[in-house]
Amino acid sequence: MMNDNMKKYKPDWTEAKQRMTDWWNGKKVDRVVASVRAPKPVDNLPPYIGRVPDKYTDHDTVFHNLDRALNSTLYYAEAFPFHFVYFGPMFTVTYFGAEPTFTETTTWYKPNFQTLDEIIAYKPDFPNNKWWNISMDIQKKSVERADGSYLVTGIGFSSYIDILDALLGTEKLLCAMVQEPEKVIAARDNLIKHTAIERENGDGSISWLGIWTPDKTTCNQCDLCVMISPEMFDRFVFDDLKSTYDQLDRGMYHLDGEEEIRHLDSLFRLEKLQMIQWVPNRNHDPLNWIDLFKRIQNAGRSVLISTPYTRVRELLDKLDRDLVYLDVWCPNEEEANQVMRELERK
Repeated sequence: MMNDNMKKYKPDWTEAKQRMTDWWNGKKVDRVVASVRAPKPVDNLPPYIGRVPDKYTDHDTVFHNLDRALNSTLYYAEAFPFHFVYFGPMFTVTYFGAEPTFTETTTWYKPNFQTLDEIIAYKPDFPNNKWWNISMDIQKKSVERADGSYLVTGIGFSSYIDILDALLGTEKLLCAMVQEPEKVIAARDNLIKHTAIERENGDGSISWLGIWTPDKTTCNQCDLCVMISPEMFDRFVFDDLKSTYDQLDRGMYHLDGEEEIRHLDSLFRLEKLQMIQWVPNRNHDPLNWIDLFKRIQNAGRSVLISTPYTRVRELLDKLDRDLVYLDVWCPNEEEANQVMRELERK
């Protein structure tokens, strides 16, 4: 729920929301939209607590680290304070029975099904699932303690093919896509049948990307698609993604690495997909990817680019300023203010 408490961290939140509402709805806005952040000088900043698994699952540790981040960050442009309740990548697989192994840098899972037939017959019991309850409990407590001073989002469901991959194992799934494609689709659809995306829309929504929309949204992805052809993507993944976006007003997609570029034409056929985030595996300088950004923009989608603050001017000179959203971390207030001037430059 929104109230004036957001101004504790984001004094111009009302203005930022209005600009984003207009931008999402295709209206001309006064400058390029962006998330721009910089460190806020803080005396006696408490140390980050990295103990595993406490940094993921212990309430006191989670909220200690959250408050540390909120109090030491300045939010410019459309950046805002939010809590992404994070237990590691693909944590939704624990809601289907997989057990996590937490480490300092990531979370791993062992496949917990032996066959597709087991998954086709499976009925998840979310209310009695340990990890579902831990996740929901931290999210609810974060919303309560925020009291509108920051936003909260949990992990999305990712693509169901990725969930299926984690539950069964990559090698088994890839073989089954060739040998038993109808069973793969049946198993995927059973996972879809037992889940639904809930997004309260009292005053917009966010995903883990930290971009606000005035209505219901999420960001999806498919990591397995780096191993399959465009034809297999259309057969196994397209309807999977569409089922998620069809429950929402607009969607975003996390395009992760060069091997996923071959699926862009399929992604462009998803009507509700409005933003694509590009994350390269190599050649991290965004100026190396101008042709890709233009291809996304020419398809009528906006492109989300994480960029060094030193690249903002050159990027904006080469792209459609109305179809770009920049994510910029600056080393100090001076550089953040300079980025703001670039965003306003005509």
